[in-house]
Amino acid sequence: MAELMQFDVDMGLSVNYHRIINEKILYHCKNGFYNVHHSYNLRLRGRNITTHAILNTLRENIFYHGTTLHKMVAQLDAGSIVASRSIEITSQDTAYTLFQKADYQALSMIKEWMPRLSGQRVFLYDPPMEGIHLYRNDDLPSRMLDVDAMSESELDTYIRAFDFPDKEPAFIEKDGKKIHLVFSMRDGYRYEYKLKGHIYYTDIA
Repeated sequence: MAELMQFDVDMGLSVNYHRIINEKILYHCKNGFYNVHHSYNLRLRGRNITTHAILNTLRENIFYHGTTLHKMVAQLDAGSIVASRSIEITSQDTAYTLFQKADYQALSMIKEWMPRLSGQRVFLYDPPMEGIHLYRNDDLPSRMLDVDAMSESELDTYIRAFDFPDKEPAFIEKDGKKIHLVFSMRDGYRYEYKLKGHIYYTDIA
């Protein structure tokens, strides 16, 4: 941080950065420090947002997600909004595919709005105050699936919500072993596993 503070900085942009940026850096940028956060109008804030967005199709019957370009302030994911776009959550979306869809929209917004922010007056708007969720790492539910207690829809939603490369997937326990399940075949998960009428993929033959 000390090295950066030695320079005159016109504007900053954070994209998929997982650490909190020091407040001094945010306000050191003459024209503001901006962030891309994957949530429509900053409704879902914090960590593991695409997982929570898919789980919320069960909890809140909300089948849309999105991404937002906003000005950063000290409070997490709460600054005034430059632009936001919504995306549909389909029955085929995993946490990873939803993240990719949001990334695609984010790149388009950056290309459109960053030149305007650097040279023109831009009218920002405040995020909504209702329906806000702030998620910490500890807010993720258990990845272990209770097959007897969960419906077909719940099982499918949880498996898709935890399907993200390099992250632990949802799992069931059988004979004292974890059987990890992902929605679509990929490296390391090539063995079919049938669960309540659906075919998933596991890493155990």
